[in-house]
Amino acid sequence: MGVAERNRPKSIYDYPQVYERQGMKLGHFGCIMLDVEPIDVTGILGTDRWYYSSGRDELRYVRGPVAEKVAHCTLLYGLTPGDNAGHEQRESVDELLDGLDLTSVSVSHVSYFPGQMGEPYSCVIAHLDAGGDLLEANRRLRFLPHIDSFVDYRAHVTLAYVRQEHTDRAVNVLNDALAGEELTAVGINYGGELKG
Repeated sequence: MGVAERNRPKSIYDYPQVYERQGMKLGHFGCIMLDVEPIDVTGILGTDRWYYSSGRDELRYVRGPVAEKVAHCTLLYGLTPGDNAGHEQRESVDELLDGLDLTSVSVSHVSYFPGQMGEPYSCVIAHLDAGGDLLEANRRLRFLPHIDSFVDYRAHVTLAYVRQEHTDRAVNVLNDALAGEELTAVGINYGGELKG
């Protein structure tokens, strides 16, 4: 294993057996999201042939241009005990987020995460300027019972899941269109079925 691989940020998907031994099912944790207005990814890219969809249950959210249907910034993923944890803890979520300005987010740049579980896709994302109230929302929500599914919080909006061979082109075109843009928030999404 090289230095780059050893230093790659880890996620729960790198250690599925840890959660299986505890009776937990990957991809079935609660999530609190900040929904933003949909983004016309296909209109920007000008093609729909680049997209990737997974057939695996634990990757059921890997479904092509997801920002066209439900665009969101995950404020915290990994709520326990399961898919509906956000809804079950809605009162606490609202209390923790009270007083924060979450009316819009700003796109810093577009990049990608590599696919999970050996599948040949990339998750193309719009990185957000994660200062101020966006970062504070993540910090406050960590007071709820949860599992840290990634080592760092990277505020982003998932734009699309694309086939690996189209990653660089998709990132470049979407970055040209979206870097510096303000995305209007439409409300808190308490999770359930994770959509992207």
